[in-house]
Amino acid sequence: MARPKKNTETAEVVADVIGSTVEDRKDANSDIQGASVVTLCVSLRNGHIFDDIPDGNGGLKKIHLAGLDDALRGKKGGILADKGNAVYQTMPKADWDALISLHGKERMFNSWNGFPPCVFEVKNVAEAKKSEVIQDQIKASQTGLDPKAENSSI
Repeated sequence: MARPKKNTETAEVVADVIGSTVEDRKDANSDIQGASVVTLCVSLRNGHIFDDIPDGNGGLKKIHLAGLDDALRGKKGGILADKGNAVYQTMPKADWDALISLHGKERMFNSWNGFPPCVFEVKNVAEAKKSEVIQDQIKASQTGLDPKAENSSI
């Protein structure tokens, strides 16, 4: 008996960035909340694409976690965001649950060597910006790809 052909098409879920600690902006989508939506705090330097997330129809979808410097991609010049910042983005809760079930043990989702995780869930952007605990966690995050500090001797 022949093995059934796998559906290899992938649908891409584009990152819905709703805010950042680098700049104060108010987007139209920044107040999206509810049981079906998750707000994430992402402190990754570069974005990350997961292309193996089940879409519920036997296929796969891509999920893009936005990075701090994604806006610079393809530009001739620009300034890298300083370390200790984050991007806030939303995604459907079903996609977040599938992502965590497949990749939840990876380093970006867990604290390591005393540093907080680079990707974690927050209630909403307004509370994340008010919470000193979350802001301290963002400032302490380390990606290993941070730009060299001006007063660094390295």
